[in-house]
Amino acid sequence: MTVVRAALYPLRLVAARLGRGGAPFVLVVLGIAAGAAVVLGGRAGSLVAQDRAVEQAVERIPDGQRSVRAV
Repeated sequence: MTVVRAALYPLRLVAARLGRGGAPFVLVVLGIAAGAAVVLGGRAGSLVAQDRAVEQAVERIPDGQRSVRAV
């Protein structure tokens, strides 16, 4: 839910700015795109870092203990 809220935050800002009629439309759209890219890029980077940390932790487990047996 937090990711969705973070991604939609720039859109809410645009709606507020367009409602006031202050900034040109093109600048607003570019600002939204830049804000969304920063938010989503940061989130993607943290997920990649978490994935690599889990991968390294699993590699440290001995081979005999990595398997799962279903009965």
